[in-house]
Amino acid sequence: MTTDVEICNRALGAMGAKNRIQSVLNDPSAEGRACATYYPPTLRELLRAAHWDFARDAAYLSVLKALPGTPENPSSGNATWLPSYPQPPWIYSYAYPSTAVAVRYIVPQLYVGDNLQNGVPIFPVQGAPSSVTSWTIRPQRFKVVTDSDTNGNRVKAVLSDQAQAIAIYTRFIDNPDLWDPSFEAALVDLLAYRLVLPLAGDKNLRRDLAASARQTILEARTRDGNEGITYDDNVPDWIRVHGWTNPAAVDYIGQTFWPSFMPPP
Repeated sequence: MTTDVEICNRALGAMGAKNRIQSVLNDPSAEGRACATYYPPTLRELLRAAHWDFARDAAYLSVLKALPGTPENPSSGNATWLPSYPQPPWIYSYAYPSTAVAVRYIVPQLYVGDNLQNGVPIFPVQGAPSSVTSWTIRPQRFKVVTDSDTNGNRVKAVLSDQAQAIAIYTRFIDNPDLWDPSFEAALVDLLAYRLVLPLAGDKNLRRDLAASARQTILEARTRDGNEGITYDDNVPDWIRVHGWTNPAAVDYIGQTFWPSFMPPP
């Protein structure tokens, strides 16, 4: 079983440190303090760097606010916008999932119409009627903002026009046994890059570790993306501008090829 201590010690070895740690949170050494400082944010940032398959999750979003006239807010409401409404021009304001590090996209409630009474699952499965297909999944527009909850506290929120919204998101997973091995290797290299300055102060080594981390992360993203069904469909621009995308490839919409928190190649 891999632990966070092992990940940190591998990173310390990659940067040439002589000492090792016994605990990420309670080790009093300089290496222990550095790992306690850099390990948690580095893990979170790397999880946000790509739509890793192992970290994909889904959940209904909880409504914070809804415009008057919606099923969630059937009141007649005010003729003009009020702060108690979702930020304009959106219909709903949802609470950001507490376990999420990044929301990938929003989909509506899935359904199978008349086939539901026959016991057909709402999710597409092999052998289901032809009316139940993956094309029922259409990503919806959304925006991540800060909003106020019912107590007036500022919280992270998701704005959308979609009722009963389901979020497909990247979950924060801190158990190394659930990671892909390539992700684990990428975290080791990235953490070594982060630790080298506070522990060794070697800028040349830091530059070398940055190049190594960059290559490892790109390879990890490639391996992760290649696991599963590969779609070669390329939606032409003249179709895409009309709002149609291939839902099967929606996990890759808007991704960049290099995480913003690392220096460019």
